[in-house]
Amino acid sequence: MQEQVDDTQAQILEIESGDKAAKSKWRLQLKLVMVTAICVALGLHLLLHLFS
Repeated sequence: MQEQVDDTQAQILEIESGDKAAKSKWRLQLKLVMVTAICVALGLHLLLHLFS
C-alpha cells in the first residue's frame, strides 16, 4: 500500500514539474512574440517618418 502511495506521489511530482516547464516555455515564447511585435511596430514607425 505504501509503495502505491509513493508511486502516485512520484507521478504527481513529475506532472507538476512538466507543467512548470511547459508554462515557462510558453512564457518565453510569449515574450519573444511581444518583443518581435514591438520591433516591427518601431520599424514601421521609423519607415513612415522617413518617407513622409
